[in-house]
Amino acid sequence: MNTAILNVLLQFVEGLISFEFYESIAPTKKKLRNFVFITIGYMVMCAINLAFDYNVIVNIIVLTSFQFLFSHFLYKLKWVFSLFYSILFTCLVTLTELIVLEIDAFTSGGSSRDFINDASSYIILTVLCKSLLFLFIKIISLVINKFHSNDKAHIISLIYPFSLLIVITIFGLVSYYGNPSEKLRLLIAISAIILTALVIGTCILQQKQLQNETELVELRAIKQAQETDNKYFEILERQNNNLMVYAHDTKNHLQAIRNMTDDENIIEYLERLTDDLNKYSRQASSGNHNLDVIINKYITECEIKGVEFTYDVRLSNLSGVQMFDLVSILGNLLDNALESAEKSTGKSINLQTDHRNTYDVIIVTNSCDTKPVAQGNVLKSSKANKKQHGLGIKSIKSSLKNYSGDYNWEYNEQNKEFISTVMILRK
Repeated sequence: MNTAILNVLLQFVEGLISFEFYESIAPTKKKLRNFVFITIGYMVMCAINLAFDYNVIVNIIVLTSFQFLFSHFLYKLKWVFSLFYSILFTCLVTLTELIVLEIDAFTSGGSSRDFINDASSYIILTVLCKSLLFLFIKIISLVINKFHSNDKAHIISLIYPFSLLIVITIFGLVSYYGNPSEKLRLLIAISAIILTALVIGTCILQQKQLQNETELVELRAIKQAQETDNKYFEILERQNNNLMVYAHDTKNHLQAIRNMTDDENIIEYLERLTDDLNKYSRQASSGNHNLDVIINKYITECEIKGVEFTYDVRLSNLSGVQMFDLVSILGNLLDNALESAEKSTGKSINLQTDHRNTYDVIIVTNSCDTKPVAQGNVLKSSKANKKQHGLGIKSIKSSLKNYSGDYNWEYNEQNKEFISTVMILRK
């Protein structure tokens, strides 16, 4: 079999390992795109290495450079982490090749480069290198993701690379010491390549399944949180209505008492009580009862926590948004804003709605002293409990799917303000 074809096949296998590694530590939704670019990258690497007759220094430089490009541009890792992972991957590739070749040379009593002259030996040894690399990569991925919610599933997945390593080793022993025919040795070698590719492919699919299961658990948590919020707002609405009726009746009673006396001290006292009751009678009046309930809730919460809350919902009262989705979208936006504003110096939140073309727009601006940490456009958690972080944003995006909507954020460093913008297609 032509050496160039073998190199292409083996580079493809290493490309699968590289794809599995980055998807394990920094999973993305653009898996097909990343897989295509990594495969193309490995084919380019293969051509470069063939052109330089597999010069070791050139091979190391090219491999490290391409790994950096993969991690930084495809997986959006910071350049420091990209550099670390690219060097780590190159070191593992080099280390596994040295381990396998030196073991082969020791057991056969020959040179570590004797295998190059035998196609089947070349395939088996190289596949053994990639199998060992795959095992190391899976272990490192497990360490990196040690706080992941599916730790047990990750540990179980190590069975695949361990089993592959054992099988490929047995293939090598049979090929070397079983004295098979040349055709059988070649068949064993080709089988080793196919088996390696299938096992790596299985692990990639398993990783995808684990991600789907994680997303399903998150969606269930989001749904449960939304149902809890809706029940809470229903209770809050009943309480507010009862309180408003009580305040209204009490003001009438106080007014009646005031009309019965000319004593200035009593009148002043009654007016003070009436002013206090007016606070409980205050409410938003946007024309959308659901929106008013939500706003009234945050007026109260912000007063309790010493945060200034202002709002202007005259341009759009979001009447086209269902209560379930409105609670999810606006509730989570204001929850996040309140959490940030409470810790800031300015302690302020502003809610605005607008109407642009065919979209309703929600803009929530809150004071925020520290620039948020983000990977790409995805906010990173500063909370101790990372597993629950981000459910609010996911809940917002899940509800926005019903309205062909979109969510964006920005940070104004000069004003120290965090600005969330939601676009909702009017129905």
